[in-house]
Amino acid sequence: MAGLAAVEAFDERYCRLRPEPDARVLLTTEHDGVRHPVGWQAGGPGRVLYDGLGHDVRSYESASRRDLLRREVTWLLGGRGRA
Repeated sequence: MAGLAAVEAFDERYCRLRPEPDARVLLTTEHDGVRHPVGWQAGGPGRVLYDGLGHDVRSYESASRRDLLRREVTWLLGGRGRA
């Protein structure tokens, strides 16, 4: 996400997710030396995001995770900028 440093959070890692070809990957995680998408903006009209983080309440203890979530909601509600 533009202007956001790395997000560090305690969370369950989901690997091998497959966004649609026209999706814009915003977040990735690394597992066994391979980068896997965990967040993306869907292609097409409208404002649609997938965020695979937040499986556990401990994920939200991270300031960077909360900042990411605030940015996502702001963008989804019509805020300026890109996701």
